[in-house]
Amino acid sequence: LSSDPNVDLISFFILRTAEDNPQVLSDDELFLIPFPVQEIFQNQLGTFDLIVLQNFAYDDRAYRMSQYLKGIADYVESGGALVMVGGDNSFGEGGYEHTELGQVLPVIPTGLPPTAELFQPRLTAEGQRHPVSMVAPTREKSVEAWSKLPPIAGVHTVRAKEGSRVLLEHPFLTEGGENVPLVVLGEYGRGRVMALLSDSSWQWSFGEPSNGTGVRVYDRFWSNGIRWLLVSQKGRISSG
Repeated sequence: LSSDPNVDLISFFILRTAEDNPQVLSDDELFLIPFPVQEIFQNQLGTFDLIVLQNFAYDDRAYRMSQYLKGIADYVESGGALVMVGGDNSFGEGGYEHTELGQVLPVIPTGLPPTAELFQPRLTAEGQRHPVSMVAPTREKSVEAWSKLPPIAGVHTVRAKEGSRVLLEHPFLTEGGENVPLVVLGEYGRGRVMALLSDSSWQWSFGEPSNGTGVRVYDRFWSNGIRWLLVSQKGRISSG
């Protein structure tokens, strides 16, 4: 995102928590600069085109994000865009189904733990023609490019909500008679949401130089995804 001149990116990464270092005496020592939670999620939330939550613990005592989740849900409902990426603190494992964002996300946790084994994601019939997952000029070349990516590890065991669109799925793991989804798109109010049910998709970028297709699947997937998410915002492509 930071390499795209059309994107105005603001990002914060939690480097460590109080549990990682028992010698830390103050929450102020957990980050390089103070995380402006109120400024971003209350005062300036409406100015952002897109919010990405990646393995984010909303109940972390240092940030007390739970009080802002309803605001994020209202932001999406009024035309904003949201992406949630997997991890120990995402989706059901992060307890989001018990919050206002549970209504916004296009998936339903099953209560089963995430898997950890490697698997080769499979395009669904929807994914073979959807603009988000269409990473090559033709359908055939796009399918080929996805099939040559390296396997990834782990997926949240969820079900897609009715009316959502599953683009990628687990090839053999099922729940409720359906393959467990990996990439799910949904709409909430006037906004759009994407769920990526793994925190290992970055591994795709390492396999691309040797897959023989000449297609930068990882980069194109995210570029396509952002454009789809922002359609509800009259085609704006800047993102925070």
